[in-house]
Amino acid sequence: MNRTQPKKNETLEQTAYREIKNEIFTLEFAPGSMLTEKQLSEKLEISRTPIRAALTRLLYEKIVSEDATGHIYVAKTTVKEVQDITAVRLALEPLALDGPGLTDDIIKSISSIYKAQKEVDLDAPEGLITFSKLDCDFHCVLAEISDNEVLKTDIKSLNSAMVRCNVLSGTLQFNVPEAIKEHHEILSYLKAGRRDFAKLALTDHINYVNRRMFKDE
Repeated sequence: MNRTQPKKNETLEQTAYREIKNEIFTLEFAPGSMLTEKQLSEKLEISRTPIRAALTRLLYEKIVSEDATGHIYVAKTTVKEVQDITAVRLALEPLALDGPGLTDDIIKSISSIYKAQKEVDLDAPEGLITFSKLDCDFHCVLAEISDNEVLKTDIKSLNSAMVRCNVLSGTLQFNVPEAIKEHHEILSYLKAGRRDFAKLALTDHINYVNRRMFKDE
């Protein structure tokens, strides 16, 4: 029986992409492990052509990497990459909290995301992906407080990159309680109208994420 269940109106390439990405993000394919078209074709019961196209897309997204001989590996998150992202996040994200858009609707959106994060089943097949995407959403909605479109776009791009880094680091599942606690602190200060404290809490949170990801290195 075919283990791969295509979604409605999904091409084989899209199915292969989704399935391979899910296997990587659930750590079924560990960072650094080699992926071959033959292996993936047999596992997913999908022909090699859509597998090849899916791998090309994953290469573009830096979820997999290719060596000089053309072999494909699950990408590893490096300390340098995360530190670079962290440095820019520290410079940009607190600025967004000075914007004019701290409305009741924004607070409700942030609260809804925070609640959803607390309810994620991390043992579910896509639990880590779901949590990491919600984490990205939390920071992207914070960015909406700003009226600077360039700032918002950059913050969203940085946090999208962090989804990949968080999952591929293999540490996310151990750091969820701390992340939820830090999000609650940021949200509480915003509800209280203490943007100054919220900015400090956000800065601490971004630094803590960086440290936790590589605390054993």
